[in-house]
Amino acid sequence: PLVEQTLAHDAARDWYYALMDLGVYFKRTMINPSRKSAHYIKQSTFKGSLRQMRGKIIGLLTQHTLLENDALMIHLEHDARIVPALDALVRDGLIMRTDRGFSIKN
Repeated sequence: PLVEQTLAHDAARDWYYALMDLGVYFKRTMINPSRKSAHYIKQSTFKGSLRQMRGKIIGLLTQHTLLENDALMIHLEHDARIVPALDALVRDGLIMRTDRGFSIKN
């Protein structure tokens, strides 16, 4: 409700960029209060992570309507993270398996 009340619908992109800039400002100037939580876990490094592989797969599938398994494997250099990343993306409902490979789920 707060976002709806303050969002400039004619400049939504600028509004969201300003919101992200505000987050960067807070990160630089304030201590993260959630670190005091017993449930706080620092996120692992992005480079080399399963999250990075998932992003690469989504990026490839948005450039090509369908990628066959072999082409996807070759493009991602036979990275060992590809199978868990594909499985997770299918499980999360972001992509789907087809008889020829994978595609973005409609």
